[in-house]
Amino acid sequence: MHAAAGRARHYTVPAAPAFRLRHRLAATTSAAGARHPVRPPRPSRTALPPKPNRCHSMSDFKGNFSEINLAEVLRMLVSTKQNGLLRIYHGDEEGLLAVERGVVVNAATATQQGRHALYQFIVWRDANFRFEAQNIPPNAARDLAAYPAIQLIDGIARKIDELAALQQAVPTLDSVLYYTGGEALGDVEATPSELGLLILANGHNTVEQIARRANLNPLEVAKSLAKFRLAGVLELVSVPNRDSGPIDSPFAHPPPQPAAPAPEPPPAAPHHGEAPRYWRGKRIN
Repeated sequence: MHAAAGRARHYTVPAAPAFRLRHRLAATTSAAGARHPVRPPRPSRTALPPKPNRCHSMSDFKGNFSEINLAEVLRMLVSTKQNGLLRIYHGDEEGLLAVERGVVVNAATATQQGRHALYQFIVWRDANFRFEAQNIPPNAARDLAAYPAIQLIDGIARKIDELAALQQAVPTLDSVLYYTGGEALGDVEATPSELGLLILANGHNTVEQIARRANLNPLEVAKSLAKFRLAGVLELVSVPNRDSGPIDSPFAHPPPQPAAPAPEPPPAAPHHGEAPRYWRGKRIN
């Protein structure tokens, strides 16, 4: 028992934690004058500069709507995030369409603004256009900025398709139509304002003049008149030159009347020196 009591006891010393060893090692190397690695500073949380606009400017982009329509032109300007004015020239008339960072913000002509001006550009199918890259002034009107650009472009594309379909019935806005009447008018679904257009279709007013007098959009007027022509109550008279001026009154000239047949020439009078001759009761001279 004493031998067992005097037997040496062995104890296991627990190892020091790793963080203590690193701390002691750092203190030893610092005391020896050695340079130990320093933790790099944390990056600052300042805001990064905005990314530069990498879209290419389409300045001096020009053409004609007969080659590329308005919907495709706007699709190009919107997809490339352009800033500037699209100038549209149609004869003596001029229109502007403003685009800001790929958003259609406004459209204007000499007499129309906003959506009405935008639909007027649809009618100008042979107009020339030119895009000028520039910043839109902050105080400029933004009547169309609330509409999504894709929605406006899709609406313009549908109107262009409708105009192409109506071209067969009403070729151009310079077409002159004449109301012939008939029982077929009762089968046409029309509003009172559309029926009022028939009064102006007197064989002298063009479609554009009718729209101006009725204070309606020319495209909508052409659509209504095409419906009446397909029903057989309107006839296409002619397509005059664009230089023809407006008529002062829709009743200034009467509607064209069919030409009366030429009267038959009177019978030739007999000569005074010759007496009439008869044979079997009938005059022979």
